Amino acid sequence: MNETRRRRVVKEIVTGYVAVSAALIAVGMFLTRVIEHSALMAWDTRVVRDLSMHRTAESIDWSSRWSFLADAPPIVAVGAAAALICALRRRWLLALWIAVVLALELAVFLTVSYTVGRTRPEVAHLGSVPSTGSFPSGHIAATIVLYGTIALLVHLITPNRLARGVAWIWTVLAAAMVGWARMYRGMHHPLDVVAGALLGAAICVVGWRAFGRPGTAQQPAGRNADRQRNANRFNSHESKEQR
Repeated sequence: MNETRRRRVVKEIVTGYVAVSAALIAVGMFLTRVIEHSALMAWDTRVVRDLSMHRTAESIDWSSRWSFLADAPPIVAVGAAAALICALRRRWLLALWIAVVLALELAVFLTVSYTVGRTRPEVAHLGSVPSTGSFPSGHIAATIVLYGTIALLVHLITPNRLARGVAWIWTVLAAAMVGWARMYRGMHHPLDVVAGALLGAAICVVGWRAFGRPGTAQQPAGRNADRQRNANRFNSHESKEQR
């Protein structure tokens, strides 16, 4: 990565952090300070309360599994495995992409959560309650960032439509089920989950702008890069001779 490219990546990341944090803080403050007694917020509270009143042993078990999928250890493990695969293929920029977006998501989440400071739903919580606030849902944000970024990498690496489709379908399915699980377990309101989804999607966009533009993430590495450059020189020379 040359100096110009490095500066652009840093600019995109810093700008993304500031913009996404500011936007979500504004939304969170509006919901919890301005319209906290509105019909919308009453519905937001009622949904979680209704879910808690109709829990079953089987649904509790499933919610535990889906919630665990977005806990820190699995997210870190899957992210590290994906980055390692990229590194072994000498796709260093793709490995960096994964690490940066996960760190960026965490930074934005902590900034927004502690600034807005929304309390958790007033229902019985299933499992340990994080010290962070309810808004936004960090679990749903991390899920979308991790699997959404992997889907973007699959899109860049392979033209196989089946692989691309599976990656995106899994991203949507995982996000939906994690969101349901976090509400079912009394950890978040519906609007917290929506905000988490928006956070995750926004970080995916920031990551794409920083790393995924044409001519960046698709650059071959090592010997492949040399072969590609040699082929380009040969094709250029041959084209000149034909003229």
